[in-house]
Amino acid sequence: MLSLKKFSWCVVVAMGACTNNSTPDNNRGGNGGDTDDNGGNGGSSDSQGGTGGAGGTTAQGGSAAGGSAGNAGGVGGSTNQGGIASTTRPTVENKGKCVPPRVKLTKVGTAFEPMQVTQGKGDDFMLVAERSGKIQRLKDGKIDGPPFANFAQSVHTAGDDNTSERGLLGLALHPDYENNGRFFLFYNRRERDPFSEGKLASVVIAEGKRSAGDKTKAEPKLTALVVSTVQNDHHIGGFLGVGRDGYLYAGLGDGGGSEDDDSVRGAYSRNFADLRAKVLRIDVNAPTRKVEGNLDRPGAAPQVWVYGVRNPFRGSFDSATGDLYLGDVGEFSYEEINYVEFGKQPDPDFGWYLISNETSRMEGTLCGGVTRHNKQTGMEGFAAVPWLQHFEPKIFGHLPIKVIPHTGAGSVKGECSWMMKGMACFGGNEAACARAIIGGVVYRGKKIPDLDGRYIYGEHMKNTVDSLIVKDGVATCDASLTADLTAGTHLQGITSFGTDKDDEVYITDLAGNNIYRIDPK
Repeated sequence: MLSLKKFSWCVVVAMGACTNNSTPDNNRGGNGGDTDDNGGNGGSSDSQGGTGGAGGTTAQGGSAAGGSAGNAGGVGGSTNQGGIASTTRPTVENKGKCVPPRVKLTKVGTAFEPMQVTQGKGDDFMLVAERSGKIQRLKDGKIDGPPFANFAQSVHTAGDDNTSERGLLGLALHPDYENNGRFFLFYNRRERDPFSEGKLASVVIAEGKRSAGDKTKAEPKLTALVVSTVQNDHHIGGFLGVGRDGYLYAGLGDGGGSEDDDSVRGAYSRNFADLRAKVLRIDVNAPTRKVEGNLDRPGAAPQVWVYGVRNPFRGSFDSATGDLYLGDVGEFSYEEINYVEFGKQPDPDFGWYLISNETSRMEGTLCGGVTRHNKQTGMEGFAAVPWLQHFEPKIFGHLPIKVIPHTGAGSVKGECSWMMKGMACFGGNEAACARAIIGGVVYRGKKIPDLDGRYIYGEHMKNTVDSLIVKDGVATCDASLTADLTAGTHLQGITSFGTDKDDEVYITDLAGNNIYRIDPK
């Protein structure tokens, strides 16, 4: 296990314009319905929704025509999402060019081990989630007064071997945060967390609320929505965000372990009652309710949307389209960027699991004494965990749109892998070997129009920043931003990409405790 300041996201081994021309839609939800069965009218434009009502309990929000039963849009149902939830994906013209413009990083402040930044629409300060459990207010380049919230009494950060990935890992604002002050957290619980029940270091997805009389601080309490055991101090996940459909999404990892535990980790991924190795989709007003479109398998937990993810630490929704981009940290050979277009149901199997029981291995000696799998294991990138695969594999499940190979000065090839396609960061200089993707965000700001629609993401170990544009569901226009963004700055362990209320993009780093904004050069 690799660490950085006692913290690691790693693995155990581990020309012209690209445009999509279209027009906006009119499907934003309207006023909330007053019964369980009725939603409100559709909003008057793509950018304007109605005011969220008290709503019912069956998520029967307004569709484009308004009040259409069975649609998860609108605000009237259990999501009560302030007039923004929708069932329809708007088509958006990406104005960004295939060759990106020159950019730079501007340091906007520091915070102790910053995990994420965001901003409420009506606020003149940003919120910075620190791993310890504090949420600071950042204004004019400095921390502005007392914390917005301090949940350190709830958050567990200590690890088993000084490489802990535990702490306050995710922060998301309710879409109508400006009016209702609701926000959501993803953290590991202390044994005596006053707001949740469960084992030490279990993952808690919780809701908090801004103070009714002072928007610069939160109420000193949380409401737990979901609690899940995680067996180790790594592969915890951390992705948290609210989708265009109005539901809260959370990515939980497989909980880690060595190869000796692979059969157990496979069980977590394929045990649909278990929340580990899953992306959850939660109705925040009724967290135990099964949302339509969640996993339809016998015994599945109602919050499970998809399964087979390894460590979905960072993900985001395109603020213009609602499309989901999810970074998933790989084991041996590849990092993944998974993409789900809004309104389309993905294959629920994202492919991750391992098998290492004795009956799954080749008998005898292969390749210099190394034994390899006799049965197909799960997917990593576009292949079946290539480092372990000794025979030609079958491809299955939801495939990523982009894979990042574990290349660099610390990478070695697996001589026993199928056609030597396996690679891993075993070569000594592991800090120079890519193996911990940090999922990013789609740029929708105004300062850099030639970046519009470009997805910007990073890598924690090599401190690189790369980008692409998705067109018709395919990753195109790959371009590195590293040279520009590291000129005159020193990124040290990227932990997240965030946005402010104007959709400008920010990067947080761990070792330097810095918060940067991407600006035009």
